[in-house]
Amino acid sequence: MFFGYTVSLYFKNQYPDYLKPFFEFSYKYANYPSDFVRNIYKITKIELKINSQKGQLNNFYLNIENNVNNLFFLESVVSDNKINLIDLSNNDIVHTWTNPANLREYTDDNKLLKEIFYGGYLDTNDGSLILRGIETSNTIYKIDKNSKLIWLLELDPKYHLDEVFHHTLSVDEDGFIYVPIVKFRDNFDNLVTNEWREDGYAVISPEGELISEHFLTDIFEDNNLFHYVLGVGAIEWDPYHLNEVEVAKSDSKFWKKGDLLMSLRNLSMIMLYRPSTNKITWYQIGPWLSQHDPDFLDDHTLSIFGNDTVSNYFSRGTNETLYYGNNSIYIYDFETNKTSKIYENLMTESSFNTITGGYHKIIDNNLFVNYDEPGVGVLFSERDEIVLSTLDNSNNFLLGARDVFKKNDIKFIKD
Repeated sequence: MFFGYTVSLYFKNQYPDYLKPFFEFSYKYANYPSDFVRNIYKITKIELKINSQKGQLNNFYLNIENNVNNLFFLESVVSDNKINLIDLSNNDIVHTWTNPANLREYTDDNKLLKEIFYGGYLDTNDGSLILRGIETSNTIYKIDKNSKLIWLLELDPKYHLDEVFHHTLSVDEDGFIYVPIVKFRDNFDNLVTNEWREDGYAVISPEGELISEHFLTDIFEDNNLFHYVLGVGAIEWDPYHLNEVEVAKSDSKFWKKGDLLMSLRNLSMIMLYRPSTNKITWYQIGPWLSQHDPDFLDDHTLSIFGNDTVSNYFSRGTNETLYYGNNSIYIYDFETNKTSKIYENLMTESSFNTITGGYHKIIDNNLFVNYDEPGVGVLFSERDEIVLSTLDNSNNFLLGARDVFKKNDIKFIKD
């Protein structure tokens, strides 16, 4: 409760300047796990389960009895200020990116200069990366495969905490970037105990120019859905918490190319939005709870990473409870209008869970999960076995994002 109160004051800026370091510490402590928690995760059963068969590799353990010859593993090692692409068949680092040497000429964001963070997009054809700061950065930039800066977009620090770009970005077939953004509006401050956090998304051109910004309150009001924010209980200062905007890259019976798949964590809502008509074409609340990372799985199915946590206003994001005891992977089928869970045994038996964040990818019937809070990535095989388990050696929440790719999809690596 004490930390929840200090976080509340922190966002309202109701404190003397000389106490700012204390409130910044309280905010970070309330949102990020301690070293003690992180070390507890490291000795849990998931790693002990593969202990007898493991070979310790760069920053992870690999079950040598599983065949992963067809996969590359990408890991963003924040503490080492580099991103590695690793061949899982032999543990060779086949490519490395670092922050551009001349980045300081374009930004004075010291945190950004010290840390490189995978923003969720690797161009598998040319090896370029789109990067951003960790959660509280108003900067997004692109580097080529040789770590040379292509462009950098830094918005004016007009938003609270400079927190603009966050979570995972998406890129359409023409190279336009869609990324969640945050700003704080005073429109509804009289209704909430903090500043009203407004979530939306920005569209950025392939050349790094800000094209437009779109905010959820406007979208909800235009689609007569704002009652989900104002009329279902106590009004939160963080009503939406948008954590994913994924663009549809092809037409189907259920969506059109260019539609946006959005995840609104604090409403436990997934929705499809069509920018060309400003219409929400579909939405569903639950059964997932506080979810992240919805994906287009095929032409009629979505997969969703269900954090499945519950909380109240004062503990949102800081002291949440796993309602079912574990995270889940959900499937929603538009053809049957039904939701189901997949990999249920794996997710139930996994000793890792994440309250905030979370990423998944289904690849060749294998399941990769990045658990943001413990800083652990796990690759499960279709035979319900653990193939790979990473370690967080950085003592830094969101050590980074990790991902897996088929070798055949990575065109910029020469055989």
